Amino acid sequence: MNRLFVIVAAAALLAACTAEQAAVLPAGMEKVRLDVSVPVSSMTKLTDAGDESAVNRVQVFVFREDGSIDASGIAGSGSIELDCTAGDRSIVAVVNTPEIDGIYDMAGLEEKISVLQDNSAGSLVMSGIMNVTLTASASVTVPVRRLAAKVSIERIDVDFALEQYQDAGFEITGIYLTNVAADAHFIGDGAPSSWLNVQGKDLLQNELVGDLGMSVPIADGAAYETAHHFYCYPNPYQEDSFGEEWSPRHTRLVVEANLAGKTCYYAMTMPVIEANHAYVVTGLNITRPGSSDPEQEIRPEEASFTIKVEDWEDGYSGSFEI
Repeated sequence: MNRLFVIVAAAALLAACTAEQAAVLPAGMEKVRLDVSVPVSSMTKLTDAGDESAVNRVQVFVFREDGSIDASGIAGSGSIELDCTAGDRSIVAVVNTPEIDGIYDMAGLEEKISVLQDNSAGSLVMSGIMNVTLTASASVTVPVRRLAAKVSIERIDVDFALEQYQDAGFEITGIYLTNVAADAHFIGDGAPSSWLNVQGKDLLQNELVGDLGMSVPIADGAAYETAHHFYCYPNPYQEDSFGEEWSPRHTRLVVEANLAGKTCYYAMTMPVIEANHAYVVTGLNITRPGSSDPEQEIRPEEASFTIKVEDWEDGYSGSFEI
């Protein structure tokens, strides 16, 4: 199992607390110093989509048993030294996000939300929590996982069944996600409160969620084999909808194309999107013109595709065909 870890090593202070320092500590709490290091593990990447395990910034919070803040610190790389107290503690690590301030207790951090635009291909937001008992000599490992999921398409084949389309001219003009969950809690689960590229309208010019303005002609019988990778936050909704009136629904991967001078769409509906999972369309086979609406479900006779769902840690594969 490949994982990224934030290593937190606790060591006793070399000098004893002064009487003045001890007076501000709750009774029975021994002061310790946390030496926090953030190594980057050799995490396996599915494809060349940037360094998906990079740690560019880490913020660590230490909470006491009653939920109050005990210590916190930030580092770009290397190590952080945190003065805190011994006892039962919850240690939270947040990676690659702007500074989170105004945290006085665990409840305050649980309310904080990350926005998708804080991510980039080489700087994905991650978080993790570990409950431990700190002593004068303790070592703690806090595993962190990505808040985002990755959606990729690896190959598009064009093989029109009807002769009239075989020489009509087919060109890919865009590949993008629609119905994209745009925020997520750092700690715990929760439904998204904002969305991007809703129903394929007002598309965001951001490489996280799409490649727009493409011009890639594909001859009939040929294939486009350049992989495209996008990122979105978890979409937990089980029920799907294709209705014109907006309601939360499944995320879709859309290939927009021009066929014989007309725009058409091939929308591939993703399963429930989970954090730290990769959804890979290994192949889209186009045999007929697509739909006239990016939110319209494609029919089996128009195209078929296969999706592999892989956990970035353990791995699972499955397939769908429409």
